[in-house]
Amino acid sequence: MSDEEFDDEVIALFALHGSSMLGKLIASGVPADEAETILQDTFLAVRRQWARIRDEHPEAYARRVAWNLRQAYWKSVYQDRELAQKLAREYEETRASADEEVVTSIIVRQALGMLPERQRSVIQLRHLRQWSVTEVSIALKITEGTVKRHCHDGLRALRRELEQGSDWQGGDQ
Repeated sequence: MSDEEFDDEVIALFALHGSSMLGKLIASGVPADEAETILQDTFLAVRRQWARIRDEHPEAYARRVAWNLRQAYWKSVYQDRELAQKLAREYEETRASADEEVVTSIIVRQALGMLPERQRSVIQLRHLRQWSVTEVSIALKITEGTVKRHCHDGLRALRRELEQGSDWQGGDQ
């Protein structure tokens, strides 16, 4: 038998059962455009196997292929939903973390503002810009020992301010 005769037989099978198979796919909740794609893929698979299945039950084979493709469609839909939910959760966690960082940054800046000018300058250069003691000493024209003292005293005062939760933090804590 020639390929053209096989094609004609598959087309006849499609004409006979394609409409009802499409209806069942749509009735099972598959969107119409996806159901049509599944049906096309089904009959392409039927055509590829036609020489083997034509004398058996080609309609049953077609329905089984359509069912398997339908299952694969729903599996991908659920996986996409799970991925979208996971990404949404991760986004929310990241956003919450970023919000906390912003709040912490504001609180620390406010606490820094309460320190004496020299301590604030030393802490900003040493810890925010990560300068060495020598670099801070040269920039502020003070000895390295004075830099260390201002850094120590400033950090202690800053820690005390942050632990107390002063008025700039929203009241009694």
